[in-house]
Amino acid sequence: MFLKVVRQAEDSQEYKRHECGWNIFVHSVILALVFCPRHMDTLYEDPTPTFQVRCEPVMTATIQGLFIPTVTSNKELYEAANAKGNLACDISVDSRFSTTSSHSAAEGEHGLNTVHSTRTSKKVDFVIVPDTDGSLRTAINDFIDRDAERWGTAPHVNQTVYQPIRNSPIAVSIETKGPKPSGDSFYQLSIWVTAWHIRLYHLRAHLNHFPPLVTLPMIEINGHDWELWFACDRQTHIDICGPIKIGNTCRIVSTYALIRSLQAIHEWVKTESHAEMRAWFNVGLPSDCSS
Repeated sequence: MFLKVVRQAEDSQEYKRHECGWNIFVHSVILALVFCPRHMDTLYEDPTPTFQVRCEPVMTATIQGLFIPTVTSNKELYEAANAKGNLACDISVDSRFSTTSSHSAAEGEHGLNTVHSTRTSKKVDFVIVPDTDGSLRTAINDFIDRDAERWGTAPHVNQTVYQPIRNSPIAVSIETKGPKPSGDSFYQLSIWVTAWHIRLYHLRAHLNHFPPLVTLPMIEINGHDWELWFACDRQTHIDICGPIKIGNTCRIVSTYALIRSLQAIHEWVKTESHAEMRAWFNVGLPSDCSS
């Protein structure tokens, strides 16, 4: 299997494939070996299969208007939904509000729930999500149903209403590019994870207690090379730390190292990340932390 992946990667570079070709022949194959859908063979045998951790393609997922970050310069992102500045993505009107212009729809916080980022604007390619256990899933559904009733939107836990991850909080975000990085992939990841932070804080707006969010890993892939970044919530801002090289698909030995790195991330999603999400959604906390 590793030799096949390396050869597919070599072919992708030789044929100068677009990122979608790399995704089909190389990146999705690697991810499926660790974060596979149900009933598929995997290299990772989970010793405690309490819930599934899966990889979901999100190339068509858009960011809901309320959670699109604003920018004051090319490098500075505000982390508050009502910050002053320009939206970091082009927007279009939700099909349910197609008689409204995108400009007028975006005026004011209540208007932003009628728009989303365009399908051609900055977004990511894959996410890793847990299909959470019973108590956490029940808590998430309570939060998102309350929020949906308030804002008139479809229930969703993340910054996107994309149905396959509707009630599965994103644990890792992945952006891919061809072998020649342009800087766009890091910018896309930054917008995406900032929107996720805005969304998660938005869900707790009715509570008094705001612990820091779990650190969110981000994987940037440029052709053969995979790098890991971390988005760290400081509550007043987000620090993005990295990168760490976690492997590549140039050779069999470096592909094996990449798989081992992804297996470690899989285990982290099931343990530390899951525990942090339980705390964020008040599962098993004293009653004075939930009001």
